[in-house]
Amino acid sequence: MSRNIQVTQGPRKTRRKYARIQMVHTGVLTPAINGFTRAFNETSRYEVPFVITLEPLYFGVLPSSLVPVVLTVLAILVAGLPIARRIHRYLEGIAQQAKEEELVGEEKDD
Repeated sequence: MSRNIQVTQGPRKTRRKYARIQMVHTGVLTPAINGFTRAFNETSRYEVPFVITLEPLYFGVLPSSLVPVVLTVLAILVAGLPIARRIHRYLEGIAQQAKEEELVGEEKDD
């Protein structure tokens, strides 16, 4: 005994591909020499070539062409945070030293 069960799915709300549309400029039109090329140029003059690239999305939002950019930014952040901490500690030490010198200068004036 077999049953035919139909499963209906609603419309998907998440995107699976990212479409990037580019127009390709092929150059400057040349004037026609005879009737054949004129007729050809008349029809091809209004054709605009487009390139549509479909890219898979990671996590539903990140196109695959942006993955190297995101990884580069993350690498810079990971490398930059320790350097920024060292610079902050150094500048904080200079600021603390300047405050101490200012307090000592005020005590001498009194």
